[in-house]
Amino acid sequence: MIKRLFVSFLLLAASFTAFADTLKSESEARELSERVMARLASGEIANAFALIKPYSTLPEAEVESLLQQTLSK
Repeated sequence: MIKRLFVSFLLLAASFTAFADTLKSESEARELSERVMARLASGEIANAFALIKPYSTLPEAEVESLLQQTLSK
């Protein structure tokens, strides 16, 4: 469930990349995704969201709401 939610979040965030930080290469993107998934797997959900937040163009309130919804599941 968390993995599916995370992938949905990434796909949504990727569609709004105009104002977000960008990753410089495919290997940098892979490294970030591996770090995020490792944190999710170990239950560090807030830390995983913190890692992807700079690359998201979603408003801060929406990211926080998504985090809270994920934590409540």
